[in-house]
Amino acid sequence: AFRKEEEVAEVRLSLRDRLLVIGVICTVIAHFIEIHTGIAIAASRIHFWVLIGVMAVVGTGTMQGSFRTIPITQTADEPVASDALNTRSDPAAPPPVKEPNTAAARRRRRAQGGPIGVANATAVSRAPARIGSFSLPNWFNPVAVYGAFIGLILGVMAFDFTQNADRNTVAGQVFLNALTSVRASNKVGILMMFMLTLVIGITIAIAELRHSDRLRGRDQILPAIGVMTSIAVFFWVAYGTFIAGRLVAFVTSQTNSVDGILNIAEQLSAFPGYLYLLIFVIMAISATLTRTEEGIDPTKGIANSVTLAPAFILPVLTFWTVNTSNLQPIAADIIYKQANPWDQQASRVLAQGGNGADVMGWDLAIEHYRKAIQLAPNEDFYYLWLGRALLEKAKATQFKAPARAIQDNDSFVKVIDNGKNNWNRPEGGNTLPSAGLGQEDLLAAAKIILQEARIINPLNTDHSANLARMWRQSGDIATDPGVRQQRYQNADREYGTATNLSPQNAVLWNEWGTLRAYGLSDFDGAQQKLDQSLKVDDAFDQTFLFRGDLKFQQANKLEAQRQQQNTIIASTPTTDTAKVEAAKAELAKLDTPWKAALDAAKIEFTRAISINKTNMQAYGLVAEIERMSGNTAAMIKTIETMTEIKPEDWNSWKNLAILYRDNKQSDKAKTAAQKAIDLAPQEQKAGLQTLLQQLQATP
Repeated sequence: AFRKEEEVAEVRLSLRDRLLVIGVICTVIAHFIEIHTGIAIAASRIHFWVLIGVMAVVGTGTMQGSFRTIPITQTADEPVASDALNTRSDPAAPPPVKEPNTAAARRRRRAQGGPIGVANATAVSRAPARIGSFSLPNWFNPVAVYGAFIGLILGVMAFDFTQNADRNTVAGQVFLNALTSVRASNKVGILMMFMLTLVIGITIAIAELRHSDRLRGRDQILPAIGVMTSIAVFFWVAYGTFIAGRLVAFVTSQTNSVDGILNIAEQLSAFPGYLYLLIFVIMAISATLTRTEEGIDPTKGIANSVTLAPAFILPVLTFWTVNTSNLQPIAADIIYKQANPWDQQASRVLAQGGNGADVMGWDLAIEHYRKAIQLAPNEDFYYLWLGRALLEKAKATQFKAPARAIQDNDSFVKVIDNGKNNWNRPEGGNTLPSAGLGQEDLLAAAKIILQEARIINPLNTDHSANLARMWRQSGDIATDPGVRQQRYQNADREYGTATNLSPQNAVLWNEWGTLRAYGLSDFDGAQQKLDQSLKVDDAFDQTFLFRGDLKFQQANKLEAQRQQQNTIIASTPTTDTAKVEAAKAELAKLDTPWKAALDAAKIEFTRAISINKTNMQAYGLVAEIERMSGNTAAMIKTIETMTEIKPEDWNSWKNLAILYRDNKQSDKAKTAAQKAIDLAPQEQKAGLQTLLQQLQATP
């Protein structure tokens, strides 16, 4: 687009624009790598192409019109007219005198302080910077800018590598240890990496400055290296020590209170802001040093108070935008991750409550998730975790609240806001309101949060699925049969929504089927859902496990009826032959469907085992069917297989010892019993010792 038959484009960029192009190129490369090796989300592709456009606009000079065309007959080494350069020369001055652009001429002009290709050295001369009566050399500003950016690189590296695993309380010692020591050994590998980065950065910067003729004499190189090194090292050490000081604050702060624990998460969430602060300082310094690179058109200056308004509003708007769109989402993610240790402790009681309202791991996790939502209220992922924590807390707590604090139809603000009329946790307080909530309050809060998550992202299957699980689990812990049934019906409705959104999700079909079977006692409906799951994925062992369990439950019902008839036969006098014969006839009718149900269940469990050879649950159910069928030899063989697959399972060894004993295999029984004793937990060893003593007493 810039080349014609008679002319070719000549572009001259300022230092500012060159640095911008370098940054854009680095970002484009990063997004290119992310697209091909990471998760190629839409945002990455949009940024990639937008930055390609920015690079084209800035790199060709079209953003400021800083390019001109020169005749194609003019060689690249010929001098360029002064109006092609970004200067403010005197318009009354005579035009520059051209001279041959030979190597000797270039050396002579460099020694005289003039630019290559221009005989008149005053055409692009820059006034030296002054500090009082002291004048800085002309090369100081660009050298200082490069030093600041090398310091930025080293500062980012210091941000990544500074840590305080030894819990030192002196910031300087923390920073030094991070550079010169590795856990369990003393090495300087990290320091050498920093030094290598410094040397390479300075080398590239000096080469660029020499190429652009900003360093015109060899006598300027060593001072420039000294200035650049001093500035880079200053930013590196100062920022690294600052980060070390923030890490020391964690060691010296009190963390034995709820407020202290939450403050740690908030302090960690502030660390990305420290990195933005470093970038802002470098940008401000660089902008100040490069402000004379390009002239300002006086006709486009700030003329009145109307144009002054953006000068004050834009910085405020910029800081607000950066905080809300960049920093707060990162801080929310950091706080969310800080909930993980407390989430893992889950039902562990951290503090005893005088009225039974014990503080559990769930309570601290809930507060972290709430804080994450406050920082990123449109991120539905955090709502999922908060809803899960509230639901699990409801299952684990035994506290009975005297009155309801959260109603089913309350707004999600009731759970998220700290105000007295809502969650009621004052800023800086040590109270955990979730510890004083009863099961119904916690269930209501979980429902509110999960429904809000679905409002934010209605097409996300997880939200409907989690609502279904919430209703199902709340039905499991309900004591009133009517309430339990209603909650199961709500869960059934939500599973319908979830499977409509993700009809190829076998897990959801399986969950829906088990709800129909065990919650609603709808075995036909359960069979339909499990059949659909099998159509979706016929290689999922859990589907066969559920289908087999459905048949097994039917067999158990028939078994209960058989036991009832056997009881009638055993308790009826022999003289009442009519009643005995009727019971035997009924028993005979039950035998065929009972055996058929057991056989069908065994087939399904065997298919699960064929898909997953280590499915211990399926093996155990097969062994139980063989016991009910009276096939002791097959049962022994199945349990022997279980001990081969999972030899550390003490319970399998115990069962095997009992089976060996009942089948007069005393030696094998003793060996299996001893194996069970060796593997069993301490509370089970006494009973197993008794079993072994009985076996040893038997000849």
